Amino acid sequence: MTGAQAIYEPKRPGHQSPPPAGSKVLIKLAIGRLLIDTAIAGLVIDVRESDGRWTLEVHGVNAEDAAFIADNAAFLNLFYFEALPPEVALSQGSVQKYWMYDEHQPVVGYDAARAALTLNVGSYMAYSNEKV
Repeated sequence: MTGAQAIYEPKRPGHQSPPPAGSKVLIKLAIGRLLIDTAIAGLVIDVRESDGRWTLEVHGVNAEDAAFIADNAAFLNLFYFEALPPEVALSQGSVQKYWMYDEHQPVVGYDAARAALTLNVGSYMAYSNEKV
């Protein structure tokens, strides 16, 4: 990094809706089992902030998977990887990672007509480790 390059300060998740191309959401069980990787599954996401809470919306989720996620809401780990602009990615990596969580558990909703799963949480933590 040269002296002219500034260190990227993470913005709050949901500052850009829809998220930049290359962003993704991971939905995992606390035991480590991956339930959904939106990049691998080719699912469309949106992340929005409103009144100090964040909604992660995943389009293209089937009803069976949404029901399993809702039934296991207390055991979910949610991660949002936001793609960074190329000028930042050169020096600091291609994504800013966020752990999204709630005081008790995410509020899970599902709109069958839109095949849209929503997860609403009250907190996030930016981090930079290589493994999730």
